Amino acid sequence: MPSDDAIAWIDRCLPSSVSPEWGGHLASCKPSPELLLKWLIRSRPHQLAALDALVPLSRNRDDFSSVLSELRSALDALDSEPPRVEILIDRIRHNLRLNDPSDAPILISDEVLSLARCVFCFDLTLVETWRLQLLDTYDPSSTATGQWHSLVQFGGTCGAFAVCDWREPIESVVTKLASIRYSDDIPRIAQSFRSYDGTIDSLCTDLAISLRSADLHLASLDSGADSYWLSINRRDEILRLEECMGVALPKVVPITIV
Repeated sequence: MPSDDAIAWIDRCLPSSVSPEWGGHLASCKPSPELLLKWLIRSRPHQLAALDALVPLSRNRDDFSSVLSELRSALDALDSEPPRVEILIDRIRHNLRLNDPSDAPILISDEVLSLARCVFCFDLTLVETWRLQLLDTYDPSSTATGQWHSLVQFGGTCGAFAVCDWREPIESVVTKLASIRYSDDIPRIAQSFRSYDGTIDSLCTDLAISLRSADLHLASLDSGADSYWLSINRRDEILRLEECMGVALPKVVPITIV
């Protein structure tokens, strides 16, 4: 059957619940990038079939070089539910980055990955979530220092540590500290400082003293800009993090245990 006729047949017969095989059939018909873009804005079955077809087809840069911007916009606009959709989108974006010289892949060194594992106390789900988020920035010039700043920002959103602004009120800093996830004692101790009357430096000193009753320590690192981060963890974990930072980021200001 000619390709156009086969594509028309798939279009007519596409079921409401689309298995990956339908995308494989569509890919074998060698549809144009323009047709796939049209399918991405049609019904959910058409979107799924187009995504499944794009996974193998997107490995060929030459076929998509003229529509990369439109394709990325279409992918960004898709609802990422169910999880299968998000997985397919990630694979397509990965292929396009690898095959387009203007979007060279970000190389995350083993040292930075080891640092990420220390930051998240070997929670590999968080490490992988951060890695995929970093890859999705399409920044081929990302350096180890840039990746560290990305790690800090992501760590602040998921409770690995508190990322604070020097101009931030103490109550806001305490709220962030209370959300750090590595011990059930942390929210209880931090919340007792919510109405603290003093400076950030004195807060850190007094909080560190209270944390020691739970065998926890407060560590800080000044980013050299308008922000700093605070971490609460066991002393051995903080020292391991400092060691990993020394390997991955020798020029970064060392951690201070309060």
